Amino acid sequence: MTQPSPPNLPDAGSQRSLSEDIDRLSAAAEHAGPADVELQDALWSAVHGLEYWFFIPRGEPPVVQPMAIVLEQGPMLLAFTSLERAREAATRMGIPAEQTRRMLAMPSAGVVGLADDYAQMGLYGVMFDSGWSGFFAPVADLKAIRDRVLR
Repeated sequence: MTQPSPPNLPDAGSQRSLSEDIDRLSAAAEHAGPADVELQDALWSAVHGLEYWFFIPRGEPPVVQPMAIVLEQGPMLLAFTSLERAREAATRMGIPAEQTRRMLAMPSAGVVGLADDYAQMGLYGVMFDSGWSGFFAPVADLKAIRDRVLR
């Protein structure tokens, strides 16, 4: 069973292009380092400018949560900038094909709104596009980052 697409979901080509733009910004920001605030803001502006972030679902309806993994920094939600990347990552993780058709598309503003809840659950951050660019932000900083870059 597949889930219906959210009504304003960009087509696959647009999503791919946005993801590739974010990859370039991520690589440039990593190379420049955190001192280049303008480049960091450009990256986070692009990420927070996405209407939806995509997640690999864990659990069965009605209790479905985004997948999290434990990294050196702590537990992180795995977020993707496109539906295609979420599905490809799930496939690489060995998730069965019938399940890779059921990805979560969550409004980015909604995820930011849940940041305090995620922090209380013990999650440290959100890792974006693991397997591609793989940058992250602590959940405690998501709202402040969004407020700063989308003013």
